[in-house]
Amino acid sequence: MRDAGTVTTRWDAPETGRARRYYAITDSGRAQLRTFADVWHPIATQVGTLLKEES
Repeated sequence: MRDAGTVTTRWDAPETGRARRYYAITDSGRAQLRTFADVWHPIATQVGTLLKEES
């Protein structure tokens, strides 16, 4: 995801404990997430309907 530019990362090395990597979504990542959600929601609704029919 870093290579695709959808997230940025940074390391935080506290004085005690292990170093941690933090992730943040970029504007490009937010746009891709919106596109994915627009495609996913209708599919999820259809799958939910199918599962209810099978219950």
